[in-house]
Amino acid sequence: MTIKACLAVCNGYQYIGVEYGRECWCGDVLNTAANGGTPTANLTDSQCNFKCPGNSSEFCGAGGKMSLYWYDDAKAKKNLAKPVFVR
Repeated sequence: MTIKACLAVCNGYQYIGVEYGRECWCGDVLNTAANGGTPTANLTDSQCNFKCPGNSSEFCGAGGKMSLYWYDDAKAKKNLAKPVFVR
């Protein structure tokens, strides 16, 4: 597992998470205590310290802790509109 691989698998979802170093999660709604789910908390990077097996320079969450990524569609569309120069 790598962050890039999880992002590719979760293409089209708003939220992408990696956990336990090897699990990839996708969804459009966060299951938090605010909406009847599991209590959540913001953690420091040092608490999500399991290295990704596919890229040891990346961290893929930890036991019961998820590194969470959010896809911003408006920002992505804005970036696509920018010209790209290749030499």
